[in-house]
Amino acid sequence: MLRKTTLVFLLSLFTALTASAHGNLKFVNGRWFDGTKFVAKTMYSVDNVFRSTYDGEARTIDLAGRFVVPPFADAHNHAFADGANVDEQRARFLRAGIFYVKNPNSSIKGTAANRARMNTPETVDVLYSNGGLTTKGGHPTQIYDRFGPGMSDNAYFIVDSPADLERVWPLIRSGKPDFIKLYLDHSEDPTKRRGLDPAILPAIVERIHRDGLRATVHVTSAADFHIALTSGIDEITHLPLAPIDPKDAELAARKNVTVVTTTLSHRATDGIADLAALHRANLELLKRAGVNVILGVDSDRSVVDEIESVRALKVYSDLELLQMLTSATPRAMFPQRKFAKLDDGYEASFLALDGNPLEDFGAIRRIATRVKQGHVLEVPAEQASACDFSERCINQLGYTLLNHGRNDVAVAIFEMNTHQYPQSSNAWDSLAEAHMLGGRRELAIANYRKALELNPNNKNAADMLKKLLNE
Repeated sequence: MLRKTTLVFLLSLFTALTASAHGNLKFVNGRWFDGTKFVAKTMYSVDNVFRSTYDGEARTIDLAGRFVVPPFADAHNHAFADGANVDEQRARFLRAGIFYVKNPNSSIKGTAANRARMNTPETVDVLYSNGGLTTKGGHPTQIYDRFGPGMSDNAYFIVDSPADLERVWPLIRSGKPDFIKLYLDHSEDPTKRRGLDPAILPAIVERIHRDGLRATVHVTSAADFHIALTSGIDEITHLPLAPIDPKDAELAARKNVTVVTTTLSHRATDGIADLAALHRANLELLKRAGVNVILGVDSDRSVVDEIESVRALKVYSDLELLQMLTSATPRAMFPQRKFAKLDDGYEASFLALDGNPLEDFGAIRRIATRVKQGHVLEVPAEQASACDFSERCINQLGYTLLNHGRNDVAVAIFEMNTHQYPQSSNAWDSLAEAHMLGGRRELAIANYRKALELNPNNKNAADMLKKLLNE
């Protein structure tokens, strides 16, 4: 078992990352992803834009044979708003290589406090919808109303009629949303419905498009998915929690509607016997139809966790997943930008990985260098002084090690946590995950069983155990 002195030493290893550099740069000894394979070549950042040749003065950075990919993007994440610790979140996202985030619901006031600190060469680029449109008492009003008064016409807008839309539209536009979020929830059943009335949805979408904005829709049922498509929306921000009609998959492809994965989600899944099988079948259907599927995570995890969750479903090849993470997702989020490609004239942004992700997909967690718009990023690591050796702190260190590709040391940290806190279901759950990511299936199963024994309501442990036993 690791001692606390060892733990402090391990934390100290993460106190410094790459030093920042600006001006024109020359990157040598890199293997650059061209969309299908890695090619050894020299590239330049000139005025923060890629160039393959340059005769002027430039500072040289040796990439030491590493594998260069465009940065990662998350098309569904509720970070960077509503009282969040923005500095900590920014460091966490940049450490993980996530440069682009789409927040599909936040309050107007929460966004205003943080937006000015985003979208620079040394921070994360964030798109905000601000408050979403829903019905009275519908989702997500029950979430925001727990924070007290002032959430209506701020974190959500009630639209039960065309008159409601006319009333709230000036308020919505005053928040300067980058896109508009709409909620559908069991549209097929008025007694269960917790979202917009399908009858008024087309008029809402028309109003959104008239102002040059895009409409993204929360769905729960297969009926929600169908109604969203027939209403002219641009994006569906969840896989439905029911089988998609094959005709709707074909319709989504014809209408160029983007679908966000969110296989990792806070949404209630009671009554679904095999969630992984449902997601697998829906993704296979969307893939066959040619739908543009992109990545997002509706939980406290990151899009890197999400892509690993999608990968476990075995619908996409590792090449397709890498393209989804570094190209399809950011381009769907920012369609007007010339980026997400390592070629002349594109924004000089990339990650240099300690490994070829087409041979070892776990290399996406081993980032040696981060460059955003010609700036080599200096990302602060978690400080040793911040750890009080609580269960939560030790657990966070374990995940920090996982994110840096040190599965072996992470397992030792998680094992230490189970010794220190043997009655913690979460500690055993984390140890199980590390074993699973390291390919140690039987140990993962044993530890997920222990987590469930300690807490029969540990849904993650139950879901992962079922998945492992079915593989």
